[in-house]
Amino acid sequence: MVPEEVFELGFELESFGGRLLDGGTITSVTGIEAGVGAAGMRRSKAPDVALIAVEGTGKRACGTGVFTANKAKAAPVLVSMGVVESGSSIEGIVANAGCANALTGEKGLEDAKAMQRAAAHVIGANEDCVLVASTGIIGTFLPIEAVTSAINAIAMSSSEDAGHQAARAIMTTDRFPKECAVGVESIDGTVTVGAIAKGAAMLEPAMATMLAFVATDAFVDPNTLRRLLRNSVSKTFNKMSVDACMSTNDCVLAVATGEGPSVKFGDAVTSAVGNVLQKGLDFVCAYLALEMARDGEGSNRLAVLRIRGAASQSDAERVARAIASSTLVRCSLYGGDPYWGRIVAEAGSVARYFDSRAVSVWYGPFEVCRNGVATSEWHSNDLSSYMSSSEVEIVCDLGMGPFGTVRVIAALGPGYVEENMATS
Repeated sequence: MVPEEVFELGFELESFGGRLLDGGTITSVTGIEAGVGAAGMRRSKAPDVALIAVEGTGKRACGTGVFTANKAKAAPVLVSMGVVESGSSIEGIVANAGCANALTGEKGLEDAKAMQRAAAHVIGANEDCVLVASTGIIGTFLPIEAVTSAINAIAMSSSEDAGHQAARAIMTTDRFPKECAVGVESIDGTVTVGAIAKGAAMLEPAMATMLAFVATDAFVDPNTLRRLLRNSVSKTFNKMSVDACMSTNDCVLAVATGEGPSVKFGDAVTSAVGNVLQKGLDFVCAYLALEMARDGEGSNRLAVLRIRGAASQSDAERVARAIASSTLVRCSLYGGDPYWGRIVAEAGSVARYFDSRAVSVWYGPFEVCRNGVATSEWHSNDLSSYMSSSEVEIVCDLGMGPFGTVRVIAALGPGYVEENMATS
């Protein structure tokens, strides 16, 4: 499945002059460089610190971020939120894996700022122009001297290999790195969007332990970039659920180098460029969100859940969230069992307007429930074969109105328990 089909973005990459860049990553964007360092937080001693920056800290650069809704926000989230809110020109992102620096009090804030200062020194920027992110164990302190030493030793490069290394450096329980880049044609030239991300658990709508770093070469003002990024996050990262657990550290951070076409909403000449940038951001974020769901801890199967026929948009969202968060539904998904009764039961538990006699459920092309009653397709051999696939589709039509939504769900299996029963 391709991202636009999964998230119903309503376009194909080629339809707006876009193309997926082979081997694309965040450094595929003109004006972006990256580097990695090792602070010793991994048992393997592999790199666990990544630094991403605008080359030469250009004057046309800007940035923004979207952050976790969890009220127990980690120190780097609080520091980065402060940078975004201050309106500073954002020229770099520094991140570490292995320690979340969450629930660490004043020392945690000091350590996050120490990372910020070290990164600013390396890239030649003011410290209030650098965003900070961390991922890993909650409640433990960073080995801050080792972390800042690792940052200070980073050699920056604009090569694609540097982007690939950065994608690996931020991984925790991920089985594979997540990265993507696209080029999209506008009336003023090609706009490039590239990104890296990590995430395999604590992924729940309202953002997910995920980090995503996005870059574009567009010349755009911070407010417009923030609006575009929020739009993309709302229909991609906020539409997936691996385990219904919300992280303390989630963030999607974006920088624009200003090396490419200009984006100004409200200007008839350049608004088309803004629309193209939106689509590029949508595609990249959808691609990475789907990769996260595929990499769900202990999961063997991914499902695209489509809710239709809700009486209101709020009902559609409530039903989607209940089904996506259901351990029963997700266990059935792991076993390849099209147990539609669990789908309907979850819907009936939260929908404001609901009548089981109006509900129909499909697994792929197979209608297993019509008007609240099982059909002959429920136990068909063809359906069993379909459910053995690594990616399936579930449609639940409530039959109450015109509203709907979509979620991406990862199956729940024993591997998830094994990964998380002794994290500390």
